[in-house]
Amino acid sequence: MAEYREAKKNNFSNVWIKYLDLFIQGKIPLPIFFIISIASCLTLFLNSVLPNDLLKQLGFSGFFEKYGIYIGVIFILSFATIIVTLITRIISKFCEIRKEGKNKYI
Repeated sequence: MAEYREAKKNNFSNVWIKYLDLFIQGKIPLPIFFIISIASCLTLFLNSVLPNDLLKQLGFSGFFEKYGIYIGVIFILSFATIIVTLITRIISKFCEIRKEGKNKYI
């Protein structure tokens, strides 16, 4: 039984290592970050807007108490990734246009 738990733990950590490798290499598409950002934003928003009775009926009261901090961190990281990616793409596009403009007159 202990071997099974260790194998399961190693498999879980291998998945996270593969995910981090994809993230570092920049192979995770931007729409995924949009989806994660919107979902976490809606979750945080609903937690602050909906009354506690309705949250209990939906089964989310314990969820927010346990995972609220993680949802906030996920929102901040995904939103920051979107902003940095968009700024990088705008700057690289601007540099391309500027470089093409200089090459036209040479």
